[in-house]
Amino acid sequence: MLVSFLLSTLLWLLYNLLRLLGNLLRLLGNWLRLLRLLGNWLRLLYNWLRLLDNLLRLLYNLLRLLSSLLRLLGSFLRFLYNLLRLLSSLLRLLGSFLRFLYNLLRLLSSLLRLLGSLLRLLG
Repeated sequence: MLVSFLLSTLLWLLYNLLRLLGNLLRLLGNWLRLLRLLGNWLRLLYNWLRLLDNLLRLLYNLLRLLSSLLRLLGSFLRFLYNLLRLLSSLLRLLGSFLRFLYNLLRLLSSLLRLLGSLLRLLG
């Protein structure tokens, strides 16, 4: 009877130890699933940060492109300004040349009148 009691107690203890071991293994599995879930969350956070980094790089490159376009526009406007100044100078030069021609024609006209007056006086 004592042997039977000891044997049943030992079997009961072994059964409970096996149940404890099963519960511990289930707990370990749950911890591993939790760690995998945490890893997935960290990977998701990493991907969001990479997306944010790429968007910021895109914004930086767009701002650089806008800066280059504004510099190009500034150069083009300077070119137009200098072209208009050149055109203004050419028009002033043309005006001076036309004034010179006008004065030259007046001088020739005066000389011809003077010559005509001299010819009339002479004869």
